[in-house]
Amino acid sequence: MTRKCTSWVLSSALCLILFVHLCNEAAAADSGHASVATIGTPVADVVDAYRSRGHKFAYSTSLLTRDIVVLDSPTMENPIDIVVEILRPHGMAVNRIEGVWVIHRASESDKLDQKTFSGIVKSTPPIPELVVSASRYQILRNMVVPGAFIDQQQIQKMPILGDDPIRAAQTLPGVAANGVSAQSYIRGSESRDTGIVLNGNTLLEPYHVRNFQSLFSTIDSRAVDGIEVFSGNFPVRYGNQTGGVMVIDTMEPSSEGRTELGLSVFNASVLSTGAVADSKLGWLVSARRGNLDLVLDEEYGEPSYSDFLGQVSANFTDDTSVSFNALVADDRIRLVTESKPSEPESSNHTARTAQFWINWQQQWSPSVSSLTTASINDFGSDRVEMVTDPEELVATIDDDRSLKILRLNQHWTIQPYDSKRRLAFGFELNSLDADYDYSGTAQYFGVFRYIDGIPASTSRNSSLQLAGQSFGAYLSSDFPLGESTIAQLGVRWDMQNYGNLDKTSQLSPRVSIARALNKSTELRASIGRYYQAQGMHELQVEDGVEQFFNAQRIDSATLGLQHRYSSGLSLRAEVYWKTGDRVRPRYDNILNQLTVLAEFKPDRTLVAPESFRSRGAELSLRRETDNGLAWWASYVLSSAEDEINGNFVPRSWDQRHALRLGLSMTAERWDFGVVATGHSGWPKTMPRLDATDPSAPRVFFSDRNQMNYKYFATLDFRVRYTQPVRVGKLTYFFELSNAENRRNECCIDFDVDIDDPNQPVFELETKYWLPLTPGLGVLWQF
Repeated sequence: MTRKCTSWVLSSALCLILFVHLCNEAAAADSGHASVATIGTPVADVVDAYRSRGHKFAYSTSLLTRDIVVLDSPTMENPIDIVVEILRPHGMAVNRIEGVWVIHRASESDKLDQKTFSGIVKSTPPIPELVVSASRYQILRNMVVPGAFIDQQQIQKMPILGDDPIRAAQTLPGVAANGVSAQSYIRGSESRDTGIVLNGNTLLEPYHVRNFQSLFSTIDSRAVDGIEVFSGNFPVRYGNQTGGVMVIDTMEPSSEGRTELGLSVFNASVLSTGAVADSKLGWLVSARRGNLDLVLDEEYGEPSYSDFLGQVSANFTDDTSVSFNALVADDRIRLVTESKPSEPESSNHTARTAQFWINWQQQWSPSVSSLTTASINDFGSDRVEMVTDPEELVATIDDDRSLKILRLNQHWTIQPYDSKRRLAFGFELNSLDADYDYSGTAQYFGVFRYIDGIPASTSRNSSLQLAGQSFGAYLSSDFPLGESTIAQLGVRWDMQNYGNLDKTSQLSPRVSIARALNKSTELRASIGRYYQAQGMHELQVEDGVEQFFNAQRIDSATLGLQHRYSSGLSLRAEVYWKTGDRVRPRYDNILNQLTVLAEFKPDRTLVAPESFRSRGAELSLRRETDNGLAWWASYVLSSAEDEINGNFVPRSWDQRHALRLGLSMTAERWDFGVVATGHSGWPKTMPRLDATDPSAPRVFFSDRNQMNYKYFATLDFRVRYTQPVRVGKLTYFFELSNAENRRNECCIDFDVDIDDPNQPVFELETKYWLPLTPGLGVLWQF
């Protein structure tokens, strides 16, 4: 980014912050609490309305269902007292924990005590796990925590390519993305360093078109209730990740029931959810089929994919519930990256992921609860790629691999009713089996032979059958430090026993502290150690590696401050620091990431860092109003670098400056959302020609990542219109990704023209990320 552009970004961000601060202080005097608790209104809507004004309520949608409505007009004026009053007839109460008003079933003492609740601080019965870690951004409807807050409806308003819920995380500060892939780089970490948990089960490769940028996730956004995004330090319950964790929950089935039929450029879908027997038996079913093979010109291939998400839940008693979950995805992808008959380049990839799991939730006593998950996870992939270009490369690849994981994990929580202390512990046991069958050959010609170190031909073959286990256990304790401070101490132990990893183990201590400076301001700090072992399915046989690397280790520290204005504006600032001296080596294509046969391209480079460091400062603002308007803004100053031969080199996704602005509006039947993103250009490496000897030209690469592409900018928008019909309602939407059709630089290609043997001509071509991409569709809900 140029100095002029950098100054503009900094100045704009500071002016925006000052302007909003002054406006909200002026508006604070006019911000009333007009009652929204009219008779017949769902209590959840009343609570959500007060949350949009800055009041921190938390509840479970399985408890506060849509059929629980306001029975009488409240007599109180304070929002907290109003909620207490309208909940009392339904046998519910409100208690305050670490600044959050938690809704739960009332005990006898609650029924006696909760007449006027303003200012009262009480202990609560067991509630979902408290999280005091800094860097926990939440896109969730049934829990209020500091950070970004976007419910499912807001996710639907956002201009997200392909309605992909995982892409919603790309709107958060500290998250880097290229706009093509659904995968993200969180605070400088690699995309593989982020784990995704769905309804308690860690997902295995939850992406479609994995062999080409992982274009979409396998999860239907319409089935998602919310997403928690841990962008830095996270609790010891989550292990084997060093970048971040996304925790996704599906919708809770309700007795109202709902069916949806959808059709868009990207997919056709059907969703059904409902509950019977007084909501004791519920279901959620979602099935989608990708449409890219129907809308894409056959010249570019036929990417066909589908997925199925299902859940059946049963509440046997108030204390016992069981759910059966399934996520199945199927890919049959044919991509053509070069269609010239003289030099065809194509990829055929078949992949199938099937994950089935059972969750058993048990409330053993008022203070003891557990969650047990047993799962079967099966993954298979067959990749066949070829290129026939006699002037550069002739290569074929056949990569067949599979993985099966049998997993059992259990989480326990103990919190005495009259105590703010909490003890949590659990374990995870995995039985692993994997098969690899890989063969590849390549012959290099012409300009590729001019590159230093490129042989005339190469081949790789690998056939492996692996079996083993991995195990993890954790213990954490939450306890108060005075009236306004809470601490969480945790430790995690992990062990791997497969391949060359002979019972290797790691110990990960973590500490987090949260302090309420006043009723509107919170300070949070976290420090911890994180390990991530190489998965059994991640063996890099395509690059000739048949040994697993030791678990990488990252130490991370975060300090965060959040302030909530009375007008509903939320301001958040965080600084973070991450470093590691055990970083897993990786292979990068340093010129062109948009390619197939990546392992045989001449720009394939081994990156083996001696250490890693990532540092950053994040500033974000968010405001939601009662009239349907919401906006957010964030600015991040950061760096992500690997130490190579004693020098720190930017990672390929390092972006010094990043600015993101978002706006959504709702007016009667219309919804509108727009997101503007800009960041410094990612690092690049340039090819060079040495024609000192014209008869033997030599191509070499500049020092890796020492230059930068031009700055990246994109404007995305989405508009929706909802029309009631005889049965249900129809929702139409139209969206544009990269609406200005900006040519954001991505990659470099090169050639050497030797028509004149005495004067070789070096030809460079810049390639670009996603162009203007329209999307439209219709959804029928009934």
